[in-house]
Formats: sequence, C-alpha cells, structure tokens
Amino acid sequence: FAFTGTVSGAGGGKIGQVLNTVWSNNNSTSSSTYSATSGTLAITPSATNSKILVIVNACSIYCSNSDTNIDLAISRSGGASGDGNILEFEGTAGYDQDNVGQGGGGSTISYLDSPATTSAVTYGLQFRSSNNSHNVYINHWVRGDVRPRSAITVMEVLN
Repeated sequence: FAFTGTVSGAGGGKIGQVLNTVWSNNNSTSSSTYSATSGTLAITPSATNSKILVIVNACSIYCSNSDTNIDLAISRSGGASGDGNILEFEGTAGYDQDNVGQGGGGSTISYLDSPATTSAVTYGLQFRSSNNSHNVYINHWVRGDVRPRSAITVMEVLN
C-alpha cells in the first residue's frame, strides 16, 4: 500500500510510503527489563532528510496484579542515531485496592523520527512489568473466540 499526498502543517511534505504490520501473538513478561513483542516493521527511507512517523497501537493490555503497570517503548535499529529505545511511554492498568488483575484497554503511541539514512530502519514495540514479579500482557486473549491484534504503521514524510 502506498499513498502520496500533502501533509498539512508547518514544514509539511509529502508521504512517500506507508507500511503496516499486525500481530496477534499473546506476548507476556514479568521482567522489569524491556522485552520485544512480536511486532516489528522495517522501512527503507528514500532520502536521508526524510522523517518517519511511527504509530503503534498495543491492544488488550492486561496486568495480572493490581500493583503492576506496563511500560511501553518504541525501539529502533538502524539509522544514523544508532539503536535503542527512542521514547518510553507508561500505561497503567488494573491499579485498584485488591490483588486481582485488570485490563482490556490499549495504548497508542506515535513518534516522528529522523533516522538520517537510506538504509533499512526497523521499528518495534517493547514492554516490561513495573514491579519485576507480576505478568503483563499485550494481545491478552479474554475469551476463546476473541483474538486481539496490535499494529505498527510507519510513514515516510518527504521534505
């Protein structure tokens, strides 16, 4: 799928390419160290001055204990700035007065990156548990017939 159009706003350009990936794997961790999810997507910018708009939609977030939060981060490999997390985003689910887990919500993250390369750049979603002992989930299956899906969309913004 490719879209070319005008982006409104100061310093706007045209959209060079749009890529999307969707995953439905139930990802879980109890670690406070960031773990990769099943969602990654590579894009090859057509110019070094292109910007990449990254939009991540993490669905069916579930925390197994009320004292647990889920932390989300966009990761990047490739580009002139090197590898690693670009920004951290924190979401809270299931924070109440007892020890039962809560969830079902989601989180959308967007970031405008400047990778400064014409080599492939891979973006992904990473997550961790806030307390290093209770599980957190993305794409948590609430019922047998419900299979949530999360997505990553990247768009090249040409200058």
